[in-house]
This record gives sequence, C-alpha cells and structure tokens, in this order.
Amino acid sequence: IHVYGVRILNPTYVDWLLNGDDTTQHYIGWCGYRNGSWTFPIGNTNQLMYPYETSLIFTDSIPLFAVFFKLFSPILPKEFQYFGIWGIFSFCMQGIIGAGIINRFTKSRCSIILSSLLFIMSPVMIQRMFGHTALAGHWILLLALDNFFREYKLWMDRKSTNYIAVNKKTYLRWALTGALCSTVHIYFIPMCGIILVGSMLFCILTEKKPFKPLMMLLSYITVCLLIIWILGGFSSKSGAGAPGLGEYSFNLNGLYNPQDWFWSKYLRPYDLYGNSQYEGFAYMGIGCLFMCVCAIPVLINVENMRSIIVRQWRLIVSILGILAITLVVAASPVVTFYNKVVFTYRVPGLILEPWSIFRSTGRFAWIIVYMLEVCSCVVIIRFAKHRMALVFLSMAVLFQYQDMKIVCAIKNAQFSERMVHESQLRNVDFWQTIADDKQIDEIVFTRGFYEMDHGKAYDIARFAFNKDKTINCFYFARNMDNSEQLEKALRELDESDIFIFRLEDNTMCLDYDMNYYFIDGLIIGSPKKIGNFETVEFNQ
Repeated sequence: IHVYGVRILNPTYVDWLLNGDDTTQHYIGWCGYRNGSWTFPIGNTNQLMYPYETSLIFTDSIPLFAVFFKLFSPILPKEFQYFGIWGIFSFCMQGIIGAGIINRFTKSRCSIILSSLLFIMSPVMIQRMFGHTALAGHWILLLALDNFFREYKLWMDRKSTNYIAVNKKTYLRWALTGALCSTVHIYFIPMCGIILVGSMLFCILTEKKPFKPLMMLLSYITVCLLIIWILGGFSSKSGAGAPGLGEYSFNLNGLYNPQDWFWSKYLRPYDLYGNSQYEGFAYMGIGCLFMCVCAIPVLINVENMRSIIVRQWRLIVSILGILAITLVVAASPVVTFYNKVVFTYRVPGLILEPWSIFRSTGRFAWIIVYMLEVCSCVVIIRFAKHRMALVFLSMAVLFQYQDMKIVCAIKNAQFSERMVHESQLRNVDFWQTIADDKQIDEIVFTRGFYEMDHGKAYDIARFAFNKDKTINCFYFARNMDNSEQLEKALRELDESDIFIFRLEDNTMCLDYDMNYYFIDGLIIGSPKKIGNFETVEFNQ
C-alpha cells in the first residue's frame, strides 16, 4: 500500500490496466477468457483467436486467479480486475514464506520479522509487479527454497523425529509447488526445478538412496504436465520456442547493477551488453548487499568453522550446486561482464531447442538473489551475537528502504493518481451500430496484433468482449499462426464478420468485394452495408 496505494485494489477500477503495455495484454486476455464458455481443457477459450481455442497461459493472465474468478463471473461486475489483489497477495506471501524460511533457523521473532522485510522490499519482485505481473509471484521461488531448507532441517533433527514418516510430505510439497508454477507462470517451472535438483542432490548425499529424489522429481514433473494440460497449454496453436537466446541474459554485474537511476538512491547504473539485458535485472538493493558483505567477516570469525564445514558439507555442496546451475543458465551461451563478452559457447541442438522456450534466461538470476538473501540472513542470525545480529538486520532494512525511496515515490505517484482511459474508438455511432447488430459476431484483423497499433487493437478487443463478439487474433506470449483461417475468412466473405485493415494496407482492399469505411484511422470492411454510413471506393 505504501508503494502502490489502495486505488488499484478496487476490482472495478480497470482504467489503470489499459495503457497499452503488458498489463493491458493480461487484462484483455482475462476478459476474453471470462467472456467464453467453459471448455475442456478449462484454460482454453475461442474468444481470442476464433475459431481456434487458445490457452490463457499465453496471455500471462495468471491462470490461478483467472480460473477461480471465472467461476464467479455471473455475479461479478461487468468490469472486473484481480491484478491489484494479486499484487497485495504476492507481497503478503513473500513476507510469510520468507519468515517461514528464517523460522527454521531461529525462534527470535525480531530476527524473523526483520528478515521478512528484506524479502518484501525486493527490487527484483517490485520491478516485475504490474509489468510482467504474473512473474512478480516470487513467493513461489521462496516456497521452493523453503522445501529445500525443510529437507535440511529434517535431516538435522533426524534423531528426534520420525524422519522417514515426516519426509513423505516432501512429495506433496513439491507437487504443490509444481501446481503453483503451472498456474502462475511457466517460467517458474524450470526455476523451481533447479532448486529441486539441489534438494535431490542433498537427499542423495545424506541418504545415499535414489528412490526419494526420483519420487520428488516425478511428483513435481507429473503435476506440472498435468496442470499445463488441464489449462490447455498443449492444445494451443503456439510455437514453444522463440528467438533471442543469449540476448535476454544475466550480466555478471547484475547483483549490484540497478540498471536505471531510480532503482537505487546510492548506486549508479553500470553498462550492459546489448539492449535486452533488462531481463537480467537482479539488483539486490543496498540493504541485502550490506547483509552479504557483513556475513563474510562473521563467518571468518567463527572459531570452529572447520568443524562446521565438515558437518555441513552436504548442505554447502547442494547450495553451491543450485548457484552454479543457475549462473550457467542465467548467463546463457553469451557470458557478459559490463559491455564486454567474456566468452561464448555452443549449445547442442538437442539442448538448444528446449532452452529457447525459456529464452529470457536473465530471469533465472532471481534464484541467486534469494539464495544469497537467505544465506546471509541465516549466517548473521546463527553466528553473530543476538544483539549484533539485530543491529545488522535493522541496518539492512533501513538501508534497503532508503535505497528504494525514489522508485517507491515514483510508483506511488503513478498508481495513486486516478487514471482515466480514453478509447481510441471515437466514432461512437459506428461502433454502437456494430454492437447492436447481432448478426455480426466476429471482428477479423487482417494484420496481427504484432503489426497493429497496440492501443487501438486492444480497444477493439475490449469492445468485442464487452459486446459478446470474438476476435481472430491477439497478442500472445508466443506467436500463433492464424493465416489459414484468415485466408478462409477473406475468401468466403460472411456477413457475420467485419474486417479491420490498416490505412497502409489499402491496396489489399482492391482484392475483396466489400463495403469499406474510414473509421478512427482504420479501414473497416464488411460484406454488407453498415447503417447509413458513407462508404469509400478504392481504385487501381
């Protein structure tokens, strides 16, 4: 509330989502999904790329919330958004699960609360919130880390608990984590998968038996695949991969590089390689960096450090394994430091294809951020004197807050002010005539959303869903080919369709026997006359 205010928590306030960026895609995607009938798979709708069914997975509309609120759609207001609710929910979960992790290592409530504040004031989460909104669900990564450290605590307490019996819950926890990944954003699947690999490694080193690690992996993968299937992820006309692997990567200066002036009050932005490494934003914040630095002398001054390392080597190896795998994936095949390429390496085709599904590899650096936060907090809490630990944590929270004051002020000013969206569909009489014509039930874009004016295209899509009509294409997270159906619609002109042409595509109009209208900077084609509006002629 301090950062975003309370206005966006109003579920009927939708104008703040209609500025034409990614939040508009997420909201309009939800509108299309809500407007359609229930199908199986339940995440599919034919409203966004009629007549094909597509999954809301590819609109990043947070399926976990979209499916839930669609159940209550008949009693919800006509204009309804849940993205503000998702935001405050994510902050709450970030603090709760972060506190739960620290609670495994101390019973000091002050230490737990101060540590949880660092997780809440996370630049990498706030940077995604209300941009790539689903990707702000970093509490899922913390849940995976909690699973990992739970295994460690169970092993440490094995003499005082029924270790095998209690550990059966592990499979359910990883299954739940997989379900949450699949219903929020599929990028979390490989991210939590890396943490799962670390947990499996720890189990192998402690128990020296493969059954339990394999069951953990099987429960996770099975649930992920099952949920994606239920949500229609395998039935949409989408290409899985995308170009750009190696561009959207993590720069090795990422942990202390705020990338822009407003993300840090104290540190300046440093150079990056190329224009796409914004996806590798992994700035920890001054407070968390302070904790990492303080943890080093605390460890050095521990008297029996060698015996601790010997006793905890399995945990250390597992953590290092998670960090190493994450760094390799995040830095991608083109490893960079500032504006220089350190080295590149070739990726075999067998690996390249699945890797390209998750081309924005820089996002994986979030695992490093949270692992370092957890480890630095635990080191200081466990090995520094209690009062000194509280001083360190209090200073870290203060530094973190001060460092983020600029970005907090900017976002508060942006989101607290009431936004009023002005539709680019200005010819009210024309569009009302289309709305009232019950025969017209589909709006056909002759160019995809990728090539249209996004703001205008989103306004048309929103108009269509509000008036119980469909559209033939949308702006999806992955390209979807509707060319075959578009050619058919243009070849078999149907009076139930209207066609949207860009002005620069006016020569296309010569090929089709339709009535054409200049409306709102677009050419609207219809096989039948629309009201008494003046038509235009196109000549060779």
